[in-house]
Amino acid sequence: MHIGFLNPQGNFDPLDSHLTQHPDFGGQLVYVKELAIQLGRLGHKVDILTRRFDDTSWPEYSDPTDGWPGEENVRVIRLECGPEGFVEKEKLWPYLNEWVAGVREFYQEEGSSPDIYTAHYADGGMAAVLLQMREETPFTFTGHSLGSMKMERLIGDDNEFDILADRYRFDYRIAAERCSFAQAAAIVTSSDVERREHLGHHVYSGSINVEDDSKFCLIPPGVNPDIFGTDIVSADEDKIIAIIEDTIHRDIPAARRHLPMVICSSRLAPKKNIIGLVRAWAESETLMASANLIISLNRNPYPFYASEGAFTPKEKVIFDEIRELIDERNLWPCVMSLSMATQADLAAAYRHLGRAHRGVFALTAFHEPFGLSPLEAMACGLPAV
Repeated sequence: MHIGFLNPQGNFDPLDSHLTQHPDFGGQLVYVKELAIQLGRLGHKVDILTRRFDDTSWPEYSDPTDGWPGEENVRVIRLECGPEGFVEKEKLWPYLNEWVAGVREFYQEEGSSPDIYTAHYADGGMAAVLLQMREETPFTFTGHSLGSMKMERLIGDDNEFDILADRYRFDYRIAAERCSFAQAAAIVTSSDVERREHLGHHVYSGSINVEDDSKFCLIPPGVNPDIFGTDIVSADEDKIIAIIEDTIHRDIPAARRHLPMVICSSRLAPKKNIIGLVRAWAESETLMASANLIISLNRNPYPFYASEGAFTPKEKVIFDEIRELIDERNLWPCVMSLSMATQADLAAAYRHLGRAHRGVFALTAFHEPFGLSPLEAMACGLPAV
């Protein structure tokens, strides 16, 4: 079967460049990449269709085609739309028609087209709807994170509604999700809770019947067992162990190094709620006395010491709040930072922290549609809370 993945705002390359460093480079990319590769290994022809752009800050995404070594059945196809440079997903909506036209033109030139599309996130779903209107090609839809959940979480003050609604384009996003739910041949969810509670939100009323079993496919999330596991030894395992131990000796006083290490690993975004975990340390003398906290923020190995230029303006607001709280409550003796550049490095860190430091993984996010992060940590031997 020929399968087309529709990911207008997904940015894929062989090195997983910039993964977790931007809201548009989150867990969805890992999910789509691993799914596409596994389908390719089953013998299917798989195309990941995404956006091509030329931008000096993101040079990895300028080639029209790409892929992963050894995965001959999987192609990354980049198609232009809109401005020349990078465009945030919230600002991509006006260019979807142009992108869909590019998808059609690409396959017309090839002389073949996918038997089915699988659409990811709201913009991918809307692209699938537009393609179906023109070609009648069926599609499945995976929402990943939904606009309704983000809207509920962010909009608590009526005075801020217009500002936040305009910033995150909830009008476009929720309309796209409604169209996708209504037109998809099947809707993929990671849990029954996602199906009945998240998709059952009142903003989707009339576009979906969550009781219709024929419409849904429940696929629980999983992890890559070639990377995340207790018995795996990565190419840089010893290097990562050395970095962790050097960092512990740099940041944690000798009298505290025997204490368990609690690690959180995510990008700096309000919904990830890293500040909530730091606040727990600040407000609990028992917790402060019984464990240390590791914050893995991004690929800057010393964010607390050299933060200039390390974060986007939005990330800097959250980072400054974290740092101010650490300063205010003098948490420096029990807080340290790590930087893991790849999934393999992160897995090595999890293994070592579990074996040598009684590590525990903390999932701090307000809303986690997949739950990939705790599964990855647990696969490496870390308990998760």
